Amino acid sequence: MFKALQMFSYASFFLSTTVFFIQLAESVTKVGDVEYWSRDDISNYKNKTITIMNSCYKKCGVEYGVPKLYKYTLENVLCNDGTPATYYYAKSPKSRRWIVFLDGGGFCSTVEECHKRANKSIRFVSSKKNSNRVEGNGILEMTYDNSNMFWRSNMIYIPYCSSDMYLGNTHKASVAGYHFMGSQIVMKTIMELINHGMGTKKNTQLFLTGSSAGGIGVLANIDRIAMKLKRMKKGNIIVRGIVDSAWYLPLAKTCSMSQKNCLTESGMKKAMHAWRGRYPQYCNQKNVNCLYGVSSVQHIKSPLFIIQNQFDIEQMALKGIWPPDNYEKLARLKEVGEEVRKQITYENGVKAFFLSSCMGHNLLSVKSFHKVAFVKISENTDVAHYKSLESALSCWIKNTFYNSSIVIRSEHNSLNYSRYDCSMRLSDTSYCTSPNCNEYCEHMPNFERRFGRLSSNLKHFSKSRK
Repeated sequence: MFKALQMFSYASFFLSTTVFFIQLAESVTKVGDVEYWSRDDISNYKNKTITIMNSCYKKCGVEYGVPKLYKYTLENVLCNDGTPATYYYAKSPKSRRWIVFLDGGGFCSTVEECHKRANKSIRFVSSKKNSNRVEGNGILEMTYDNSNMFWRSNMIYIPYCSSDMYLGNTHKASVAGYHFMGSQIVMKTIMELINHGMGTKKNTQLFLTGSSAGGIGVLANIDRIAMKLKRMKKGNIIVRGIVDSAWYLPLAKTCSMSQKNCLTESGMKKAMHAWRGRYPQYCNQKNVNCLYGVSSVQHIKSPLFIIQNQFDIEQMALKGIWPPDNYEKLARLKEVGEEVRKQITYENGVKAFFLSSCMGHNLLSVKSFHKVAFVKISENTDVAHYKSLESALSCWIKNTFYNSSIVIRSEHNSLNYSRYDCSMRLSDTSYCTSPNCNEYCEHMPNFERRFGRLSSNLKHFSKSRK
């Protein structure tokens, strides 16, 4: 009797879910052969999905706990302070997908910088206070009610304790007792995953992902990892990269006295020297800008998906214009955003991307990251149309894993479609080029806390510069 009631509950849930998605599909606006979501569609989707899931948990008696990622210690690779580097791993035995996330959080290359970094948070330089298990955030979320498109994957989290953008390659302490072994930490973790069974299934999918400094780590290490796996005759492991908030413009040769936290070419060269940094093969060591943006993406062979805020606050900080507390900085902020927009294009070798007009930093580590991110692709007097990060990521995955030859055709100024009739290149259009002009920027976590005091200036600036 109990089993019969349980089966009835499951059937009721799937029926209600099916009806909901049919209704949603009918409400979606169609323009030509392409579907667009209005703001009402997006809100309806979120609210009803949450309601249905919660109803199922209660009626069906389903208890879904939050899976943990358990700590593993790496041998012979160290954090800044000499403690063993670690990684966290949650196994999904039936999945052939592996998500490796490189955490971010700035860098240091001098004794003063590293001491300051250690005093700010010991986790940036050490593993000694790392807990035995953690819950995944953002792309590593494993609760179905958050609708993470990667939720059934093997999840791996690499804490950032090397302070070197995962570029460091020295076995000895090079700066007053600090070790910089970020590049080795990444490679060692990948080798450990092979021992955990990665590559035993046909067409295993390895996503190397990262935010901020972690994104730089993806760009610098992904091809080296792919080549290493190929040499090990692990060609059945398909390597792809997702890079978040790591698209930096070329570094300046000098900075003015008023530009705080400004990073120059010479400053980055000194950092690479301190770290004994490992340059990618395509890099000319005399030009550190090869580590960033167009200069790196054009040479990387592994498929990449770029996620970037056009007005990334860390980008602005490196340019010495954050916070934008005067008109001169606001004007320069708009110029930098336009430079980013011009660089992230298919013509520059960026095959897949999601570029929003928001002011923020780090999206992959945000809860339900792909559900809060939308770009505005059209606007009229009745309704503005939006497309989501989730749709672009899904399109990219289909085309890079299940399609040997990607045929691109352009049907819209801001969209390029694959043979699957979906877009893997999305950006806010000419209707939305000013900071935070996309209404959904306000739904980004911490938006009010970070930018509330600047909102009036930004709104005035956006209107005056359109």
